[in-house]
Amino acid sequence: MVFYIEFVVLDNIVMDYLIFYFMGFTCKYKFKKIRLFIACILGVLCAFFMPYLISLRWLLIMYKIVFSIAIVLSLRQYKNLKTFVFYLGIFWLYTFVLGGVILGMLNLFSINYSLNGVFMYNFELPISILLILAVVMVWLLKNVIKAIRVQLQTSNYMYKIKLIDGDNSVVATGFLDSGNNVQKGSSGVNIISFEVFQKLHKDISIDKIIMRKVDKNCLKDLSYINISGLSGNDKFLSFTIDKMIIENKVFENVVVAVMLKEFENFDCILSNNYVGVFNEKVNVKN
Repeated sequence: MVFYIEFVVLDNIVMDYLIFYFMGFTCKYKFKKIRLFIACILGVLCAFFMPYLISLRWLLIMYKIVFSIAIVLSLRQYKNLKTFVFYLGIFWLYTFVLGGVILGMLNLFSINYSLNGVFMYNFELPISILLILAVVMVWLLKNVIKAIRVQLQTSNYMYKIKLIDGDNSVVATGFLDSGNNVQKGSSGVNIISFEVFQKLHKDISIDKIIMRKVDKNCLKDLSYINISGLSGNDKFLSFTIDKMIIENKVFENVVVAVMLKEFENFDCILSNNYVGVFNEKVNVKN
């Protein structure tokens, strides 16, 4: 079986980094980059000489233990022995888990290997390439699941709405947010995207809004208000529109504020004043 030095280096850097990443995630600790680099170098050195100790089983075991202690010591400073032992245990745990993953991948792809205290395999590519692909696939799957979960959670609070101001109207998607408790006087404020605003008032540019040069005769009850949690101390253009229709329910003299950025899956954040008004969700069609 051919022994490729570059495979040893790449495989161990990738595997060590993954182990350190999961250690940091588990222990809620961010390792310094220089310490990660030193620990990875120690891991490579450990792996490089292991094949020469295959015939000396007990010496190989001691060799691995000593190097694992050195690697964990290089990752950070420890306040006490108990903390160090905990990190060492986590390191061994993820080493065994990752070793099992690699063994499974070798069997999955029918790659010839020998296991005598050391992983040695016969493959045209380093196993770390397959490991990276597996990690990428897991990352993609995790984000897809997260996106689906968010979509399912938010879709229960999505409503098809119609905003009417003068002779202009626009159909949009509203998100009923119980956290939107913004008030203007005694009225709840609905936050609309700039895209929705432009469909209602095409003649008012974003520059006029930013420079606060919007003619007060163009918008009813025009004023600039603070909305905490959206954009620091910036003030948002607010005004009153004639009507807003939600689930065939008509609301008159509705206060809206203009968000200059676009929302991700909806066009308007509805005021929490509407919580409890609707018994059934509207089926929003794209």
